[in-house]
Amino acid sequence: MNVPYPVVEQRTLTPVAPRRLFGPKRTRTLEEIPTGSANHRLVYRISGEYVLDNAALPLDSPDVIAASHVSLVDVAQNVEVVVELEIPSKDAGMFTLRVTFVCSVNDAAAVVREGSPDLRSALRGYLKGHHRLFELGLDFSLAEINQARLKLNAQVKAFTTIYPPVFVGVGANLASVELLTPEEVSALHKSLREQENQHTLQNDETKYKHFDEVRSQRHTLGLDANQRDFERYQYEKERETLETGPESALIFALSRGDISAKDFADEVLRRDQEQLEASRAESREKREWDREDSRERRAWEQEATRNKWEVEREDQRESRRLHTQRMELKREDERRLEEWAREDKNRQLEAEVTLIKDLVQRGALDTANLKLEGVVNKYLRDNGADRSVGELPSKPEQPTDEDRVDDVEVREEDAD
Repeated sequence: MNVPYPVVEQRTLTPVAPRRLFGPKRTRTLEEIPTGSANHRLVYRISGEYVLDNAALPLDSPDVIAASHVSLVDVAQNVEVVVELEIPSKDAGMFTLRVTFVCSVNDAAAVVREGSPDLRSALRGYLKGHHRLFELGLDFSLAEINQARLKLNAQVKAFTTIYPPVFVGVGANLASVELLTPEEVSALHKSLREQENQHTLQNDETKYKHFDEVRSQRHTLGLDANQRDFERYQYEKERETLETGPESALIFALSRGDISAKDFADEVLRRDQEQLEASRAESREKREWDREDSRERRAWEQEATRNKWEVEREDQRESRRLHTQRMELKREDERRLEEWAREDKNRQLEAEVTLIKDLVQRGALDTANLKLEGVVNKYLRDNGADRSVGELPSKPEQPTDEDRVDDVEVREEDAD
């Protein structure tokens, strides 16, 4: 049962009888005034005026006695008010649109004065005023409820944002928008889910039976494969045993009972005798091979020694020949260097002698003090001749005064 909001209850008050002489005091009774919770407030109508009682007016208050009407108003904050609308669908069905508002009373006296005791009806009328809501439902069938939810949700939010609900004394804000699933759609989907679950159970049962059959078949095939693998393993072991050697074959034949113990012993003795003879023959061949190998090794060592001596003698001859050539080249280089040195010294002495001769002819020796004897002796010593200082050329005669004058003129001309 929906409780009215915001005015929970309204009562008309009968006039209080005037007080008689020595009579009781004028007052209202508890039965006349509605009671509520802590979030409820009383509003009295007194001669056309509305007075809010915040639990401060007693029953014998003049305002309470004079009141002709009282209202119990819910002043709680953020009270949910749910409004439901029937929206027609494309397939002649009905969508149920549930819109929830959160409301708060901010002026209880104004709410009573405006005469809007049930805000739910006012909000329903507010939503019905938007005709586009009823037109949107016609675009969808009941089976297309999810698409219809998106459209209607967006439409209601847009409408309340552009044209918010306004009521005197009460504030209302949109909280949520729901499009309820129709009962026939819910029943249909329930039936489909039951059928799907039953089909799933049947599929699972069939799969399990098939799996059990496959598992049994695989188990049988696995046993057969294991048997074949074991037989193949036995065959491989027998083949490896036979390939290992005659002794292993004999042991295998004895273990299977193909031969007796006496036959096994005779065969073992015979094979041991054959192996002994083969070992002796092999030893003789090995000794022959060792002797032949020793002879070949000694012959090879002797040949290698002879080759080594020949190579060493050839190396010594080549070394002596190269040493002789180097010594001859060294002596030839020394002789050539000595000849070049003597030629250089001779050219130098000849140049000095030529210079001295030129100086003697010019008469420059009269004024210069040259050590001619050292130069001459050096020239004679270098030429290997046995000459002395007395063999120097004679000093020229002293020039006369005329010669000196002529010589001076010649020098001046040379100077010019």
